[in-house]
Amino acid sequence: DCIVKGTLSNNPFMRGPIRAAGYICNDRGPELVEDCIGSLRAGGNLIIFPEGTRTPPGGSAMLKRGAANVAVRGMRAVTPVVIRCDPPTLGKGDKWWHVPPRQAQFHIEVKDDIAVDAFRADDVPDVVAARRLTDYLQQFFMKEGQQHA
Repeated sequence: DCIVKGTLSNNPFMRGPIRAAGYICNDRGPELVEDCIGSLRAGGNLIIFPEGTRTPPGGSAMLKRGAANVAVRGMRAVTPVVIRCDPPTLGKGDKWWHVPPRQAQFHIEVKDDIAVDAFRADDVPDVVAARRLTDYLQQFFMKEGQQHA
């Protein structure tokens, strides 16, 4: 499963494929987290881009807490995946018709799982654990970006 921008489900060209794929729309408010946890409990895998948007050129976007909320409340480990594209294409602010000078190659690295137990230490509320996990992931991805810059 994948979380998609809710407005895409109103687009006549995207509505059918989104429904057929069973994607989860991000416009369901608090029910979104429950939908995601339900997908995981049903045995599905869930792809979440915690930036909530494409990463701006040369930088890192601030992560949203949705992915961490799903992990913490669903008691599920996070499997970070680092995706790189060379040459960069379809970045934040790029026009879709601006084609790079050569074919883009994607490099996908699946990293070790991150358990949520440590972020729930001291019996903190889920909201605090989600903040801790989000902060950790922010630092993790910033470090990954610096290693490959």
